[in-house]
Amino acid sequence: MKSMNEKRNAALAAIVEQLKNAGEDVGYIASNKINYPVVDAEGNEGWLQIAVSVPLGANHGKEPYDGYGERESYEMRQKERAAKLEEAAKKKAAKIAAQKAAKAAKEKEGN
Repeated sequence: MKSMNEKRNAALAAIVEQLKNAGEDVGYIASNKINYPVVDAEGNEGWLQIAVSVPLGANHGKEPYDGYGERESYEMRQKERAAKLEEAAKKKAAKIAAQKAAKAAKEKEGN
């Protein structure tokens, strides 16, 4: 595991170097974490935190970590989420259209 910690440290050091070269005020907050202050488009101040880790895999490393499988799972979850959001937007639009039609019919009856 020592060599993996060395890889993690080297990767984090490269990220720190890139951020410093970009003018960011970056610093370590743990052996595997860094942070730096940010300001969003609306002028709100905050912090970004980056952690670099070496995953052990299932059962505390008894089964190897499947990085490609994790990527595929994430993509599937994102697609499912997008589909649910699209469905919710369609239902909301249909509800609003029905409410407008009902309102227009009610106004027409009143005249």
